[in-house]
Amino acid sequence: MVESGGFLIVLCGLPASGKTTVAELLNRRMDGVQIVSSDYLRSKGGSSRIWSRMAHEVRAGLSAGRTVIVDATNYSSAHRERYVSISREMALPHLVAYLRAGMPTLVERNRERKERIPTGAIGHLARLFEAPGGDDTIRIDTEQSQPEQAAVTIIDRKAEIAADSIS
Repeated sequence: MVESGGFLIVLCGLPASGKTTVAELLNRRMDGVQIVSSDYLRSKGGSSRIWSRMAHEVRAGLSAGRTVIVDATNYSSAHRERYVSISREMALPHLVAYLRAGMPTLVERNRERKERIPTGAIGHLARLFEAPGGDDTIRIDTEQSQPEQAAVTIIDRKAEIAADSIS
């Protein structure tokens, strides 16, 4: 079952903050979900034009009435706005979920990954990261919340936003 109208969830956070784990849990817990992942697209064809490919997939998924989850670092407001502007243009609701954890936790989680990224890259992105804010944003500390809890928090907030957009 696909929910009519579509809904956008933009995940953001540093590498190893839990974005992909939460995206996969959301996919299992909700119907009509499409995950648009920068890591997946990069693994299937390099990084050439990845951001325009992601924007195209977001637009297509929303047009089909799906809940589209953008799974990427989205470290700047401009990166997030690239997708949020599509939902606004289509008059569809959206939510930005900022998943955060401290640097020691991120480094430890990265060590446990199959495909690690250089620790220096995490530090570099941490310096560049622009934390989102505003009514469309929820912040989830993934050191305090288990992935299942994070997914439930996002689902609950999505339901609130969806209900507000109908009334």
